[in-house]
Amino acid sequence: MTCVANAAWRVEILNTSKHPRRLPKGTKVGTLRHFEGSVTAVTTEQLDALAEYSQPKASSDSTKCKMPHGHRENVPPELHSKLEGLLEKHHKLWDGDLGLIKATSHRLTLKPGAKPVRLNPYRLGPRSRGLIKTEVDRMLDRGVIEPSKSEWASPVVLVPKPDGSVRFCIDYRKLNELTVKDSYPLPRMDHCLDSLGDASFFSTLDCNAGYWQIPVSPEDRHLTTFTCHCGLYQCTRLPFGLCNAPVTFQRAID
Repeated sequence: MTCVANAAWRVEILNTSKHPRRLPKGTKVGTLRHFEGSVTAVTTEQLDALAEYSQPKASSDSTKCKMPHGHRENVPPELHSKLEGLLEKHHKLWDGDLGLIKATSHRLTLKPGAKPVRLNPYRLGPRSRGLIKTEVDRMLDRGVIEPSKSEWASPVVLVPKPDGSVRFCIDYRKLNELTVKDSYPLPRMDHCLDSLGDASFFSTLDCNAGYWQIPVSPEDRHLTTFTCHCGLYQCTRLPFGLCNAPVTFQRAID
C-alpha cells in the first residue's frame, strides 16, 4: 500500500460502550506512524466474524445472570465448569447491579444559624431538558433519588465531557458554604505510587458508580434536594458535588 502525502484517510472507529458517543470536530483519536514490516490483510468477512466473537452472546433465559465475556483459550477444558460456577457465584460484581456499602453513610452537618437554600432551576433548552428527564428517570429506576417536599433546592447543571456526552451535576455550592467540612485524610498519589515498590504485576478494580453505592443518612436527605423542570427530588445515595463526598467515600473504602 502506498501512502500519499496530505491525502484523506477513512478510519473506522468502534464504540464499545452501550451509549452513543459524539466526537466533536478536531478530536484527536490516534496517531498515524510509518510502519515497516509484515502486514496481514483482513477481509470484511473476517472482520465481521471477529466483531461477533468479541461480543458476549445474549442468553435466551432472561433470568440467568449476565456472564462476563473473556478469552478462555488458555483455561484447561477440565476447569471450564469450575470457572463458570465461580463467575456465576460472584455475578453481582459485573452484572451492572448497584451495590450498597453498609460500612458508613453520608452525614451533612450544617454551620450554626444556617438557613435553607432555595434556588430556581436554571434556564435550559429542549435538548438539555430531555437529557435531564432521561437521567432523572434512570436514577429513579435505580433508587438513587426519590421525590421530595423539602424546603431546600439546588439547581441541576449539565457539564459537557470531552467525548461530546454530558455529565449530570447538581450545583451544591450554596449548600457547601453552609456545611461543616470533614477533615478525614485522602490518599496522596505519590504515596500510592511509592507503595508499589518493585511490583511488576498490577490489578485494577473500578466501582460501578462508586458514590451511588454509599447511602445518605435518612435524616439528611432533605438537604440534598435538587430542582429541575421534572420536579423536586432528594438523594438516597451519595451524589456528586457535595464538599464532603470524597472523604465519605474514602472512609467507606478504608
